[in-house]
Amino acid sequence: FSRAPLRLCASSPDAPASAPAAPVSAPAAPITGQVRVRQHVNPLSAKYMKPLELPAAWPDDGTFADPSLPYHVDIGSAKGRFLLAMARADPSTNFVGLEIREPLVTQARRWAAAAEPTPLRNVTFLSCNANASLPEVLSRMRPRELRAVSVQFPDPHWKPRHHKRRVVRAPLVDTVAAAMGPGGLVYVASDV
Repeated sequence: FSRAPLRLCASSPDAPASAPAAPVSAPAAPITGQVRVRQHVNPLSAKYMKPLELPAAWPDDGTFADPSLPYHVDIGSAKGRFLLAMARADPSTNFVGLEIREPLVTQARRWAAAAEPTPLRNVTFLSCNANASLPEVLSRMRPRELRAVSVQFPDPHWKPRHHKRRVVRAPLVDTVAAAMGPGGLVYVASDV
């Protein structure tokens, strides 16, 4: 078991299987800043179980420079560093970060708007509970345009009475499978 840091890579779904993935470059400007936020929130509270109310025209409302591009959804995006690096490295994909803690979403949106040399127009962050809102988010995307979903280091909730709080559960997996296009990718990373 090695605790070596993972190397973040981006590859195109059109690239041949034998082609190595290109390393993701470091952000042009350093991503810094602290946001105080609770480490955990109760995803089962009424506040978080309400599905997200997206604007009627989302994602065609100007959120993305080109809403016809394929999508990558990151569940539990936190401050968005992973998605910001991916958006910079792969302008041919739209990235959507879902995070339950509003202060982290606000910080991620600030960083995306302050990206240099220009703001990133292929990434957005939504404050919501993925288990309650993912069906609505995915239903707004064009059929089969979801190319990738990532879930990184979700809380395992070991105690049996807390299993209902897990992010990766059968309904979420079914929702992703129904929306995923052919050749779509699901990335799950865990340290347990």
